[in-house]
Amino acid sequence: MAMLSRRTFPTPLLFCVLFGAIVAATAFSIDDFGAVAGDSSTEAALVNTAAITKAIIAANSTDADRTVVVPGGKTYYFMPVNATYLRDVTIQLDGHLVLPANISAVPVVGGWRSTMFNFSRCTGFALRGAGSIDGNGFEWWVQTFENSLKYNRPNMIWFEQSRNLEFDGFFLSNSPQYHIYLHDVDNVTVRNVRIHVDTTAQRELQQKYGYWVDGLPIFPLNTDGIDPAGTNILIQNITVENYDDVVAVKPINQQGVIATCSENITVDGAVVRRGVGMTIGSVPPHERVNCVRNVTFRNVVFTEPFKAVYVKTNPGDDGTGLVENILYENLQIHDSIWWTIYIGPQQQEQPDGSGPGCMFYPIDPNCPTQPRVTVRNITLRNVTVHNSLLFPGILRCNETNPCTGIDFDGVTFADWVVEPSQDYICENVQGQATASNPVPSCLFSQ
Repeated sequence: MAMLSRRTFPTPLLFCVLFGAIVAATAFSIDDFGAVAGDSSTEAALVNTAAITKAIIAANSTDADRTVVVPGGKTYYFMPVNATYLRDVTIQLDGHLVLPANISAVPVVGGWRSTMFNFSRCTGFALRGAGSIDGNGFEWWVQTFENSLKYNRPNMIWFEQSRNLEFDGFFLSNSPQYHIYLHDVDNVTVRNVRIHVDTTAQRELQQKYGYWVDGLPIFPLNTDGIDPAGTNILIQNITVENYDDVVAVKPINQQGVIATCSENITVDGAVVRRGVGMTIGSVPPHERVNCVRNVTFRNVVFTEPFKAVYVKTNPGDDGTGLVENILYENLQIHDSIWWTIYIGPQQQEQPDGSGPGCMFYPIDPNCPTQPRVTVRNITLRNVTVHNSLLFPGILRCNETNPCTGIDFDGVTFADWVVEPSQDYICENVQGQATASNPVPSCLFSQ
């Protein structure tokens, strides 16, 4: 859930001069470049990484079929793969890729562990197929709770400064950290992708290390589903279980090369279990104006969410931020176990004590709001909640910069586990409510 610094990793293997001009009439199977299936050793993983890299280079160097194939019915252990300047390359993922469980074997470059697939400056790329990528995250999570990791946890798929991307059909599981992170991108489609985290194992770890309080995890492992920051992005028909943000639209600012605001983003069709919301943010202020606008979340079914609607600001004392024109529409929410609707300061605390805090608000009232990030024109339409555990939600903005244009249209809590003794917590919020029950006290009832 926390924001990550952008990193660019060297890609010493990925220079076409090593191979010259390669022309082929057929797709490039990683087996043809020496990949070894079914061997979980570090040595095999390094061989497979070289094979995948060589196949990508070959595909990127031909005028014929620019497709890399991971053959079906096989499992390949591999180490992080880095690539830059790909053009119209497809990886056909029919088999299974697995990151080895041996944490110490994962390379560290420049004091940073590279993402499992770390691609940048690409124009035209597709990852599709019925195969899978397994991040083998359990041991990474253990060491995170123990504060024993010397370096960061790797993400699964990271694209930066790239255009015309397509992701379709595959299955991702148990990333050490984020599953798909898209930063400074344009024209992206994600369809029919399934993301699964072993939430039972995570819950047991949280209980063991004291981060499970009254049935709630108070420390997320940042195993986000899809985190886009860019323009013209469609995410469609996804299935996610992950104990963290399902889709978290991250801000981008005027330092972006391709995008200067995260905008024109649609999530249409999702089935979510044990997630922490369709999310905006977190959004801290920035001297170049962190920005998210024109985002739609539509046709989503949640089961046992910790949050469903989540718009979160973050601390910061310099610069400004903007969140505007956000629509949540046609949501069915079942068995909420924390705040169903939350607009306000991010709730997060790391094992080392870092993070914005606010985890136990309102029991602990120490949860300052953010005056430097403007939040306006947030619409919730046709939202139905069944069997909610807590009172409806929290809407909290800053006295010097209230949230405006907050519109509830058909937001209904149909039934509860226990009838709540309190309505929404609602501070410094302006807007209206129509055909909604209950009605937040700070909104004008039509």
